[in-house]
Amino acid sequence: MHVMGETDINHLFGVALSKVAFLPFAIVLDKWRWGVFRGDITPNSYNAEWWKMRMEYSGVAPPVLRTERDFDPGAKYHVPANTPYVRYLVSILLQFQLHETLCRVAGHEGSLHTCSIYGSQQAGELLRRGLSLGRSEPWPSVLAQLTAGQYNRLDAGPILRFFQPLQDWLAEHNDKEELGWNASEALIAGRHENNGSKAATAAYVIIALLFITLVMVAACVLARRWTKTKQPDTTATRSQ
Repeated sequence: MHVMGETDINHLFGVALSKVAFLPFAIVLDKWRWGVFRGDITPNSYNAEWWKMRMEYSGVAPPVLRTERDFDPGAKYHVPANTPYVRYLVSILLQFQLHETLCRVAGHEGSLHTCSIYGSQQAGELLRRGLSLGRSEPWPSVLAQLTAGQYNRLDAGPILRFFQPLQDWLAEHNDKEELGWNASEALIAGRHENNGSKAATAAYVIIALLFITLVMVAACVLARRWTKTKQPDTTATRSQ
């Protein structure tokens, strides 16, 4: 029986950061695209709706003020290239479905994150037969054969079971923490134009620069006067 330790938690954390943390972004990108195509998201709210979804699904807000003069979704290649993004979410779910099946065929017992199918002829043969189908059959049929008849559709169960030890650990160590975030509009920068705030900030910067310049000029003048007072009186010396 495998005993969970610090190494297991660190490993699960690392995998979760690359897999689980990515899922909300994959959802948001295509939900935003679909909203634009349906006309639910109009050009005058492209950026605001983008950050609203980012906050709602991921708890992520822009580090600086953003307005509709910006077009942050376009920074992702798939938006201007009109390329679907949900495929990446599907691939991650399928990855864990296949992993669970191959581990079972290989005779693994215990937590999924401790499984390795290295050296298993049974798992290798199942994978070979499934991949050899290529595009000859509909994907639900191929998936059913790849998973030994267990799945013929997407299922989040395997990824949840893979990270269950980490979930249990987090529940134990965060029992007194306030989890989640407040997806209110107050946390979403860029909901409205804020030209007055920008103008005020620019004015403060100009005033600060002028003040610094005056201080430097005054310092130079005082330094020159102090230097002159310290110079010896050469006229008096020659008359003596």
